[in-house]
Amino acid sequence: MSATPEENDTHQGEKQEDCNTRCKTFKGILFAERIYEATKNGLNLLSEFASDNKSFSMGKIDQ
Repeated sequence: MSATPEENDTHQGEKQEDCNTRCKTFKGILFAERIYEATKNGLNLLSEFASDNKSFSMGKIDQ
């Protein structure tokens, strides 16, 4: 006799579906934080480049 998904409890009585949703949400938050950090780092590098190169304007480097 096998248990139905509703009868399979995980994480202190949490239903499997709720557990899966919580896990996916947590992974999504971690992914969003990585994107945020990468974007912030990229913008900081671009800002430093622009301030170091006075000829930098409108996305093009004038030589």
